[in-house]
Amino acid sequence: MMFIFEKNKTMRDGSNLTIYIVAGVIIAHFLVGFIYLIYKLNKKK
Repeated sequence: MMFIFEKNKTMRDGSNLTIYIVAGVIIAHFLVGFIYLIYKLNKKK
C-alpha cells in the first residue's frame, strides 16, 4: 500500500511536464490534420 502511494506521489511530481508533452502532441496532431485537410481540399478543383 505504501509503495503504491509513493509511486503515485512520484508521478504527481512530474505530472506537469507529462501533461504539457501530451497536450503539445495533441495540438500538433490537430494542426497537422487541419493543414493536411486544407491542402487536400484546395488541391481538388
